[in-house]
Amino acid sequence: VLKLWKTRQPQRLLKMHLPVFLVPQSLLDHKVKVIYIARNPKDVAVSYYNFYNMAKVHPDPGTWNSFLENFMDGKGESESVARRGLGLGAQLEELARSVSVPCLLHGSWYQHVKEWWELTHTHPVLYLFYEDMKE
Repeated sequence: VLKLWKTRQPQRLLKMHLPVFLVPQSLLDHKVKVIYIARNPKDVAVSYYNFYNMAKVHPDPGTWNSFLENFMDGKGESESVARRGLGLGAQLEELARSVSVPCLLHGSWYQHVKEWWELTHTHPVLYLFYEDMKE
């Protein structure tokens, strides 16, 4: 990912699902405009569960009840990796090797939306809710 980022052509749009701590620092430093779309956690949990059942490259999600419990607890590997101070490339490599909990690659959904909301106070982030856009 980091190699692709460094060799990319200038873009007008970059789509990602990254939590704030994995966003390239250059984007934050240049105060690039961001549109963040938050989604209802119930819909996210159901979508995630169905995705894990469909995409066999991920660990088996187990039962809905255990998956939902992991989702509610924010179980995932990325927060512990990020807190070790690794660079972006090393973080992504370690994440790919270490994810064993069949839920939330980027950690807690609650933490994810909260960190992006907090960024609205210092950066040009348009924070929207998916359900509001459907109307």
